[in-house]
Amino acid sequence: FHLVSIYPNKLPNATMIVSKIRSCVNRRALPLIGIFAFLSAAAAVEVSDIVEGTDPACPNRNNPGVKSYVFEAAGIRRCFNVYRPEPADGAEDVPQPVLLMAHGSGSNANLWCGKPHVRASFAALNTTLLCTSSAIIDDHKTWRPPKEGSSATNPYPCSEEDSVDLPYYERILDWIDGRPADYDRERVFNGGFSQGSNFISYVSFCFPGRLRGMATSGSGLKVNGAAVEYCSEYDNPSRGGVCEIGVADGWKNTGNTGTCEGCLFTPMRPLDGATDVTGRPLRACINVGELDSRVHGSDQYRYYFERAGLRTNFTIWPGVRHAMPPDWPKVYDECLGITASANPSTPTPTSSPTLCGEEHEEDSKGKSCKSVHCGKLGGQCMDKKKCKRLLKQDKYADYMCLGNKVCASRKCLCLIPMQCPDRED
Repeated sequence: FHLVSIYPNKLPNATMIVSKIRSCVNRRALPLIGIFAFLSAAAAVEVSDIVEGTDPACPNRNNPGVKSYVFEAAGIRRCFNVYRPEPADGAEDVPQPVLLMAHGSGSNANLWCGKPHVRASFAALNTTLLCTSSAIIDDHKTWRPPKEGSSATNPYPCSEEDSVDLPYYERILDWIDGRPADYDRERVFNGGFSQGSNFISYVSFCFPGRLRGMATSGSGLKVNGAAVEYCSEYDNPSRGGVCEIGVADGWKNTGNTGTCEGCLFTPMRPLDGATDVTGRPLRACINVGELDSRVHGSDQYRYYFERAGLRTNFTIWPGVRHAMPPDWPKVYDECLGITASANPSTPTPTSSPTLCGEEHEEDSKGKSCKSVHCGKLGGQCMDKKKCKRLLKQDKYADYMCLGNKVCASRKCLCLIPMQCPDRED
């Protein structure tokens, strides 16, 4: 079974979809401009302009250095908070990287921007923290990804009709792009916690080319029906059921969504071959507490993200329940490479050879697997569990995982072709 058989249609461009919808609306509205020309003065400032203001969804409470912005998207009043730390000495004219952070269900933009220790961490990183906020609709404050996720008829639900939160994120990205003196558009990252984490795992695949990477914490991917091709080692009957290939993943997510007839991936199928703003495979950092019921779903992120070709890092935090990783700003920075992306290292002539231009990876503890020996063999060092998982895929049928002494960490193995790459036999 191959997932591609479920989705025979060509992948749509999400940004293009939204743009076409808006263009269509604008063309239909052109005759009205002449009819209601007397409204032109009032229309000098569009309702969708992003301006400083206050909103219950984005309480600020006079947090030092934090500004609140309001605007309208999809006919709904929206907002976000921004903490842009004072630039470090010598970096006054250098645009800062930006991390967008989405809160969990029922919370608001003050969750991150309102914490002094979080702001202090981002000041030390010289990185802007942009705290997003879900909309309050009918007194319910929650993120609203597609109700049925990906289906055979709508594999990539990336339009305003699919989610009222999609144009909200698009407007924020436009706002960042429009301030090149303040923000580096090639260093914009997406993060979140709980339901916000689940939501950004959706929206990041709608705009991968405008991001540098994403980081999830305390959420998971729900897989259903014919899309189920993997049963997680964390499958636990007490948490939903038993996994069965082609039927159900055995995991019950919050709200028990994604189980309808025709539902395949919730919130959405990972985008195959998703590339970031620099053209490289999108980076995905997956975090979950050891005692969190979402370990199963997070492991499914890991499997299907890797299958889609993402640069994926999966960390289970010992002793942690449903919470962010300890010192999460530092964790996100190190995994996503937020500050490191400002000064990318230049390979030297003596650097380790790699397989197909890919970098050697890290073990489960974050220690480098880099190895001259593995590279000379035309291989790539990676966490030993990942290496063994890859051998189960058809594309790696002619590969093997070479002993851990070849790599820099004993928890790594060298993935190499069984046949020497420079021999014809």
